[in-house]
Amino acid sequence: MPPKINSKIIPWTIVMNLKYSIASLLIILGSCSQYVNKNESDSFDDAIYQYGTKDSFLSKKYVGQLSYKELKNYGDMGLGTFNYVDGEMTALNGEFFRIPTDGPVHLASDTFLTPLAITKFFRTDKEIKTNSGIGIEELKNLISASLTDTTKPIAFQITGDFNFIKTRSVHKQSEPFLSLEQIVADQAVFQFENISATIVGFWFPKYMDGVNFPSYHFHVLTADLKGGGHLLDCKIKDAVVKIDYCDKLIIQ
Repeated sequence: MPPKINSKIIPWTIVMNLKYSIASLLIILGSCSQYVNKNESDSFDDAIYQYGTKDSFLSKKYVGQLSYKELKNYGDMGLGTFNYVDGEMTALNGEFFRIPTDGPVHLASDTFLTPLAITKFFRTDKEIKTNSGIGIEELKNLISASLTDTTKPIAFQITGDFNFIKTRSVHKQSEPFLSLEQIVADQAVFQFENISATIVGFWFPKYMDGVNFPSYHFHVLTADLKGGGHLLDCKIKDAVVKIDYCDKLIIQ
């Protein structure tokens, strides 16, 4: 497991070139010489950008300094949350949406801030067709069987028609903060039936646990823009999975 990342490196970033070996990545994660000013970093075109880390979030660091206006510079799809864990965020086609626990889905204001977000300029490298009637675990197995490189993070978009989708959002917090486990225990759950939607998400390898949550993490946005959130379950009627491999992970 790599050394844990200190979220207080803001406004510096760690740039990990994922063309190297896993051993090289561990050295990069542990080396202060790899901190570079984000304005001097390479293009974000084929990089996954991440603000915050799993470890910082689990340590109740629910207040960040990155605005959604700036976040839009680093990707056109993604997922995350808002300061004080005030709802779920799903980004698709350059638009960033807030899914609250009460009230309608709406575009995130440029002035909103985030403590945790993962984005990418999505470029399809591979497409696979899903089987009708499969659920979320079968979907993960189908994707996993088709991956050609599992040494690096991967981005996904899954678009189609669903028999049902089950999602969640979380309530805004105030200090003293609860743990993430306590927050999720009080989540608001939504279910949509016979709906068209897009699932966006990322897969991170186990050795990056601490940097991000390992395995799959999916958020949803319905085609009518009236629903979404963190994906809990689904049953697919007909959908296409688009896979986007990356060369860099940029952590701020």
